[in-house]
Amino acid sequence: MDFVHVVAVRALIDATDRHDGASERHEVAAINAALAEVLFWWRVLDAHLGSGRAPVGLSQELGDARPGLVWARNLATHHALAVGRATYGRSYPRRYPLDYDQRVTWRPLGDLPPPRGPATWAAEQQAAYRAHLDGVRTAHSVDVIRRWARAL
Repeated sequence: MDFVHVVAVRALIDATDRHDGASERHEVAAINAALAEVLFWWRVLDAHLGSGRAPVGLSQELGDARPGLVWARNLATHHALAVGRATYGRSYPRRYPLDYDQRVTWRPLGDLPPPRGPATWAAEQQAAYRAHLDGVRTAHSVDVIRRWARAL
């Protein structure tokens, strides 16, 4: 394991912990800040491992979501856009298990801005975002990414 790998894994796990803490306190701004960090460090590791467009070791749970995670990372880090939003009560389409408390979910794709400039993979990234992240609790994705990082 080289220095970049060690630092990125540690930073990623620390960011997932900050996301969890902010989620417990229902601090939406802090959740989004931590989510941007999670996405940034996940992508550093993803690129460092030389995955190109393959999910290299990312759990099957999120492997197909990889292009969508890249899309979200680009928005969160290059455009300083909050990719999570607070929701309350039930949401539609229904996702199980049902719960009724505050939670932060990935913003619907329609709420996100269109790509600026040339976006080589934008269509693939947006399709993956819509299919695997749109409306899903950020905590679920962050937990899967944490398990992936710990397994490296």
